[in-house]
Amino acid sequence: MNSYLKTALVAIVAVAVVMRVDPLKKIVIGG
Repeated sequence: MNSYLKTALVAIVAVAVVMRVDPLKKIVIGG
């Protein structure tokens, strides 16, 4: 698998996870 595609996939998954736990994330980072 292309390393660029793998990085992009990881980034997409990370964004999806952050969106799912957005309220908690805001509290954790104080945003």
